[in-house]
Amino acid sequence: MSDYSAETPVCLFIYNRPEHTSRVVDTIANASPPLMLVIADGPASDADKDLCERTRAEITDRDFDFEVRTNFASFNLGLPERFTTGLNWVFEQVTEAIILEDDIVPTQSFFQYCDILLDHFREDERVMEITGRNQLGRWKRSEYDYHFSHYGGIWGWATWRDAWKEYDQRMELWDQDIVRDRIRDVLADDSQYRYVERVYDKTKQGEISSWGYRWGFARNRNHGLSAVPAKNLIKNIGFGEGATNTTNTAHKFANKETYEMSFPLTHPPFVAPDREYDRRFHELRQTRSKPRRILDALLDTAGIKKL
Repeated sequence: MSDYSAETPVCLFIYNRPEHTSRVVDTIANASPPLMLVIADGPASDADKDLCERTRAEITDRDFDFEVRTNFASFNLGLPERFTTGLNWVFEQVTEAIILEDDIVPTQSFFQYCDILLDHFREDERVMEITGRNQLGRWKRSEYDYHFSHYGGIWGWATWRDAWKEYDQRMELWDQDIVRDRIRDVLADDSQYRYVERVYDKTKQGEISSWGYRWGFARNRNHGLSAVPAKNLIKNIGFGEGATNTTNTAHKFANKETYEMSFPLTHPPFVAPDREYDRRFHELRQTRSKPRRILDALLDTAGIKKL
């Protein structure tokens, strides 16, 4: 048992990976939150049924020393719909939550970090998300314990009911030129804007099914910031077989090193985006393997739009 007990309810999304789920549940149980809300999608095929049942048993067959509520779908809704309906269900019951998935293993200090910043920024509409993920690994760690970014991290994060109300699965406002212009001004970088423009276009058209891009759009159009830790607190153990999107075990985002946060936190004396971090984050996500760069060049020659 950790010396620290989490103060914020924890939301956990599960599906069909019992071993991954068991590891994440162990981490949550060690933090002993006041409430765990568990959301599961229904099996997409007959082959999934047994795995889904075994995964749900990691919740239903355990004894916890805190309250557990479940929302298990009887049929498959798909990733975006299940996350949307699941988080809507969560925020009907609680005003703020820490959100994890069945392949996201946080450090134990992640929970205290989220508790502190959820309280610190509860009334500050400029901050819409607390994330435990620092995709650069470590960043300016000798100055403050966290910084602000236009780019969030949905692998281990937390938010408030009022912020989630800005989420629109249909992204209807993306069709308005004035909204696009606002996001261009917010990002203040043509290359970064072109990237999110392509991603949001494809998401709106249904070519990309990610709910995370929809949440990113909600933040960007409100100039909402993410609080990012100076040291990465999240490990994604889900790359590989069985993953929905993260199938490449050699991916640069897989199994990143994690660090524990020290307390009390050193807070920055301002709320403003670290544009150098955003630039480096953007450069990292633009990085492609040699085969992918060759493919992109061929697509360019053929006049085919790519991400």
